[in-house]
Amino acid sequence: MAQMMHLIVRVGATWLALPAAAIEAVLAYGAVTPIPGAPPAIIGLVSIRSRILPLIDCARIAGETADNQHLMAVIMVDGHSYGLAVDEVTEVVPLGSAYAAPAPLAPGWGHLAAQLIDYGNTTLLYVDPAQFVGRATMAAQQAAFAGVLPGLVARPQ
Repeated sequence: MAQMMHLIVRVGATWLALPAAAIEAVLAYGAVTPIPGAPPAIIGLVSIRSRILPLIDCARIAGETADNQHLMAVIMVDGHSYGLAVDEVTEVVPLGSAYAAPAPLAPGWGHLAAQLIDYGNTTLLYVDPAQFVGRATMAAQQAAFAGVLPGLVARPQ
């Protein structure tokens, strides 16, 4: 079985394995500039190494509660850099292949991950980091759509 390098992170109460090849860097972030009208999934903008990145709230996207967000994994998706806010980072380790989850995952994670990966005596969720960007992008598009065409957006009854 081929071993691939993975970054082990915690988002809320859930431990994840992110493919290390998708991670450009892991950094502490400081000041965040809010983006007016942005959905809650986008915390704001951060300046890192002379670049401005949108900072995505992974916990909010997954329906978890963040307890210590001060680190971010920097990723690139379609030529654009993003920061993924995480609660904890432990290490980069070689892990085996991910496999299909035998049962549905917790409600917030089902749309982000359908695979698991073994890590010692623990099983982690395997998540492609681009999934967080995709979910944040969808939230931003929905927020923009609701702001431009509020009469066409269905409201709960």
